[in-house]
Amino acid sequence: MLFDMDEHIQPALESSPLNVGQLSLNEQAEKRPTESPQRFYPLPEKPVTKPQIPLKEKTKYSNNPPVESHVGWILGNKQEEVKEKTPLASTGSLGAVSSPSGHSIPKFQHPSHQLLKANGFRQQQYYKYRHNCLRERKQLGKGMSPEMNTLYRFWSFFLRGHFNRKMYEEFKLMALEDAEGGHRYGLECLFRYYSYGLEKKFKQDIFDDFQKETLKDYESGYLYGLEKFWAFLKYYKGKKTFTVDAKLQKQLENYQTLEHFRTATENCSKIKESSQ
Repeated sequence: MLFDMDEHIQPALESSPLNVGQLSLNEQAEKRPTESPQRFYPLPEKPVTKPQIPLKEKTKYSNNPPVESHVGWILGNKQEEVKEKTPLASTGSLGAVSSPSGHSIPKFQHPSHQLLKANGFRQQQYYKYRHNCLRERKQLGKGMSPEMNTLYRFWSFFLRGHFNRKMYEEFKLMALEDAEGGHRYGLECLFRYYSYGLEKKFKQDIFDDFQKETLKDYESGYLYGLEKFWAFLKYYKGKKTFTVDAKLQKQLENYQTLEHFRTATENCSKIKESSQ
């Protein structure tokens, strides 16, 4: 799924040429953010093999795993000039957006569009796609919409580099509502945003939310939020100073490596039993 983002969605975006974001389906191989330019390359499907190491407590490894689709986005606030007689223009376009001033931006064809189309990607404007996702969520029920899972995935990646308060609040609200009904995919995407997004650009109020939701998740008998919080503390190299909640700090003392989280299924089960 390829999103076409209108300018007014993110007023703080830098005035830069067309940017393209890449998302990989294999989140175990997800790397920490780098300073290299983002590129978008569709990846071939790989056969799923059962790993020999203990699995993390993650929806992906549950008996009813969600379908995780490739998603990406295109951002542009400069008018793209397309010459009618060029081979590139003759291939057709994938969509158009409108500028805040009301002027129409001509349809454009990024050099990678043909490759994306050939691999099954389709482009939609963000607000239109968001509306369709929320509508399907309302029809099928909270946590039951495959399209909504795609939107959670998009939010998790997009907000890391292009923070938008309204988008974040909606992300958090929807994810927490789904989690209350036992559907944790949106919440896991939210925790991934917290961990990777704060590492990239620290925001105190978002960090406070991270701590609050991590502690709440742990007290509900889950370890995923705590694992992502542990990872943030380990990999954060920024200069901002912050204070870790005493309750969280105490629980983190029991987990020194990622392997400790993978082998803590029995402990997590005991926590769930004691909370019932």
